Amino acid sequence: MARKNNSVITIKNIDNEDFSHTYDGFSYEIKAGETLPFQFPVGMLMAKHLAMKLVRKKAKEEKDFKSNTDKKSINLYAGKALEPYINKIVISTVDKPLPAEKTEGAIMADKTAELQRNFRKESASKPQVDKKDVIAELKKRGVKHDPRASKEDLLGLLTEAEMQGNDGVKEE
Repeated sequence: MARKNNSVITIKNIDNEDFSHTYDGFSYEIKAGETLPFQFPVGMLMAKHLAMKLVRKKAKEEKDFKSNTDKKSINLYAGKALEPYINKIVISTVDKPLPAEKTEGAIMADKTAELQRNFRKESASKPQVDKKDVIAELKKRGVKHDPRASKEDLLGLLTEAEMQGNDGVKEE
């Protein structure tokens, strides 16, 4: 079963006036006669407060509501008084399944797999150069080198030669 906070509730403003209310510091408005979807907690709060407004409005029209100190005003907001209004206001409720939450280990495994896929793509696209090719290029460019040095050291010499502008063309 989906959690209630993930459900979508559709409500209708059955009043002839626009209605607005805040939830968690954000203001929500529903125009007179308008039907809108909300997340369950927001929608239920809106429906409850709209029902309270309608109960209060009806009580004032019937002169059954005098002030906040009146004993009858306390009972205006009882569940039974609000229920008929809420039933008219709430049009539908749809449960939405929550996405499965991944554990930290599963997230790390996914990231590692992605890194490895990218690494394989990068390493497959790089041309493989062996030490013999590096030595041949250094000789072609006329760069002094020790053929017994490691491939990495020879590649460093070749890179330095490129940075100095030695592109392999010998001047005569």
